[in-house]
Amino acid sequence: MGDEISDHATSASHAGAVWLVAALCLAVLTCQLNATMVGPVLPDVARGLGVSIGAASWVQSLFFLAGAVAAILLGRLSDLHGGRGILLGVLAAQVAGAALSAAAPSLAVMLGGRLLAATTGVTYPIAFVLIGRALPAAWFGPTLGLITALNGGAAALDGYVAGLLDAEFGFRSVFVALGLFGVIALAAMWRAVPPAPAASRVAGRMDWAGGLALSGALIAASLALGNVSSRIGLAWLGLACVGVGLFVWAERRAPTPLIALPQLGSRRVWPVLLSTLLATGAGFAAQNFILPLLAQDRSTGFSLDAAHAALWLITPADLIGLLLAPACGWLAGRGRGVDGWLRLLRAGLASSLVLLVALAWRPGDELLVLAAALLFGITYNGATLTTLNGLGVKLSPPEAPSILPALNGAAFGLGAGLGTTLAAPFVSSGRYGASFAVAAGLVAAALVMSWAIARRAGEPGVQGNV
Repeated sequence: MGDEISDHATSASHAGAVWLVAALCLAVLTCQLNATMVGPVLPDVARGLGVSIGAASWVQSLFFLAGAVAAILLGRLSDLHGGRGILLGVLAAQVAGAALSAAAPSLAVMLGGRLLAATTGVTYPIAFVLIGRALPAAWFGPTLGLITALNGGAAALDGYVAGLLDAEFGFRSVFVALGLFGVIALAAMWRAVPPAPAASRVAGRMDWAGGLALSGALIAASLALGNVSSRIGLAWLGLACVGVGLFVWAERRAPTPLIALPQLGSRRVWPVLLSTLLATGAGFAAQNFILPLLAQDRSTGFSLDAAHAALWLITPADLIGLLLAPACGWLAGRGRGVDGWLRLLRAGLASSLVLLVALAWRPGDELLVLAAALLFGITYNGATLTTLNGLGVKLSPPEAPSILPALNGAAFGLGAGLGTTLAAPFVSSGRYGASFAVAAGLVAAALVMSWAIARRAGEPGVQGNV
């Protein structure tokens, strides 16, 4: 009888874990679909609202910038007050934002809707912290890999579906679809995530001064990368430096800092962030910028249209990453402490370096380009991104469990901008080999930086709360 009760309890526990994983996947997909489904319809948004494509691009730019801020500020609030309420709140805000965008009579109203939707940027750090705290240890690596893979969207099919909706029903139907998806995610979150016990919450108060200063610095740095060749880029860079200075000043005076400066300066934090910045700069530039433009180049490339370039060079890597990232998480988790995560990270970076060197050597070889695009699904989408996210969870300070995953997310965004900025001059002049060499240099630097990441003795045991 006792064994039957134990088996029933274990089965119920596993069922709850499955519901939790499903709800978290829907939550992060809500954020990701807002990122990937709107971009393809921006030309029709511009025409429908009577604005230029440059003005309409703020529909996406504002979403990404506000999402980075939301991850930092709301992530910290989830540490202090529990993540369930934050997740329910941001999913409800996304539904409202999608409705506002769908009915928007002007660009200003649509931007308001996108601000609401951007709050879902916090779903990733909360999800990463929650799976470390609430799931069985054996589930952590595979689940983290799955959520990491979802960061690429639905294997590039989401953009295709957005195009179909736009062609058949107009751009507003895309926002309607996003709102309906948000309703499903909200219902699943309500069903799957129980309220957090008070004992699981981190003690302290919200460090608003430090959070706002850091958020401002990150926004200014992103805008500086986007305007690197102009004077306004230097102005944004100066503001980013001011923001960093204000952040340091605020953290030294805060009774409960966003992240203690000694921790930020420890080898468990800054090398992870720099590794993420450099690795993402290389991977994003190669996969999402250099390869697609090489494929579409009619003079020195392969003369494909945009749809076929994505189909052959982006979708396969996303699919491979979706299939293999959970296995990478499982494999990394088999090591002691963070040893397995570090070994797999270095293997992924080293393998990506080999691929980029080969592409720099022979960028015009169609078979090599296709093979490299497929293998990036293993080396970058699978191994590198999964382990970087895993290290962000494993090495985050126990008193601020969401801060390193949130900062890691910001490093992903900055890295994408950095890699694109460095590769752009070579791509624009048709020197694709040189652009791949730039990406190879970034990933080599990330590989070197990964050796600076300190190993924490024993299993860190994430102390997050939801």
